[in-house]
Amino acid sequence: MRNLEPLQIAAEIGKSINIPVILNPGMLIVDQGFTKIKTLLEKIDVLILSQREYRSLLNIKENELNEELIVKYSKKLFSLGIRVIVVTLGEKGSFFITKKGNGLIPSLELDSFIDTTGAGDAFSAGFIYGLLQSMIIDVDHLRTYLKIGNYLAGNCIQKIGARNGIPNSNHLKIFWNNNK
Repeated sequence: MRNLEPLQIAAEIGKSINIPVILNPGMLIVDQGFTKIKTLLEKIDVLILSQREYRSLLNIKENELNEELIVKYSKKLFSLGIRVIVVTLGEKGSFFITKKGNGLIPSLELDSFIDTTGAGDAFSAGFIYGLLQSMIIDVDHLRTYLKIGNYLAGNCIQKIGARNGIPNSNHLKIFWNNNK
């Protein structure tokens, strides 16, 4: 079992200084089961999951996730106090849901991809970059944050390795300024 205590302590510190607490747990955490990680989830503002992680966490049997299923199953997560749930859906893009709205943000249109290594981490980095630019969590801003996440993930998968396709800070700033 993976030790959750450091994550819980970090989340408590974030909450105590009033900054959004974001968790992208990965399968090592998710596979511990909802009951085991529930205490951690209660401290989270934004939960970012791949569709595989989402299905596993909520014990969903359907192979394909769609927006309707995510809305249906997310009620359990919102009851814990989570404010935003983001599910990455591979080539379909990414989906966010809040109590006030939701949206599917399509992935970048790519001719091909080479390697998906690091795409989820790149997505999360882009999302967090966007959030840090304004620190506003509302439906309109979330759309922009997901676009940035999709942009980084889309660039990541066009090269071999987790970091080779990540745009530099100048390209990221240009993308941000064109999409905010």
